[in-house]
Amino acid sequence: MRMCTALLAVAGTASASLAGGVIAGTNFDGGDIGLISFTSSDDDNANGAGDMFGVRSRSSLVGGFGLPFAISDDSVAAAAGNTVFAADNLGIFGQAKTDNFFGVVDSNNTPHPGTSTASWIFNISGASGMSLAIDIGAIGDFESSDNHSFAISIDGGTAVELLRFEAAEAIDAQTYRAMDSGLVPAHNDPLREVTSGAILDKADAITGALDTFLVAFSGSGSTLELIYTANQDSGSEAFAFDNIQIRGVPAPGTLALLGLGGFAAVRRRRA
Repeated sequence: MRMCTALLAVAGTASASLAGGVIAGTNFDGGDIGLISFTSSDDDNANGAGDMFGVRSRSSLVGGFGLPFAISDDSVAAAAGNTVFAADNLGIFGQAKTDNFFGVVDSNNTPHPGTSTASWIFNISGASGMSLAIDIGAIGDFESSDNHSFAISIDGGTAVELLRFEAAEAIDAQTYRAMDSGLVPAHNDPLREVTSGAILDKADAITGALDTFLVAFSGSGSTLELIYTANQDSGSEAFAFDNIQIRGVPAPGTLALLGLGGFAAVRRRRA
């Protein structure tokens, strides 16, 4: 199998599109397409009030606790188990986010030190011209040791990294989208996608949507494994993603679905 990758450069706030429809994916709300299996090193664990690695929503408790403050915007309406904090300046999702997402806060902790991983295996039989699309966001003051990545492996082959996020420690007072209260938060050392240089943002307070990252890759086979790796060691920063899509041209005689929700384009942010 031959494979190469290319990050698509997209900018602005209009919807971004790629050739082909959705041939596989998951939106964490039961809208799975071609999903064969899912595994997680931490079993969607919550190791305390400020920890998280897995799929949750603002209406669910995490290990008996509310969502970590770093991921929940409680400035106007509190997530389940939390209380309203009008001066809140941390949180990826506010009251507009009503469905599930995959969230990460302090994944490198005492019960689960080091790297955490999650993987999804999808059926891509006969598909061609493929690309990966994921809604991704983050907020907080990240450290040099923090990193997040998405890689793919086709038919068990060597994994190829498509997206990697690391702390941009040279950036101070990075501004983010407004909180539900209208406050515009600013934090040092945001997360940046290494290849494109795009700075991650929180979700839009009105729509609850994250920015979308789109990556084209070449290759073909029967199955594709998406491997997410996280190394994050603090409760004052959060990473989240939603709406995983494998897009492309389906095998002859099959129909690619155009669903799993709309996608917004990646916005290039200036420090």
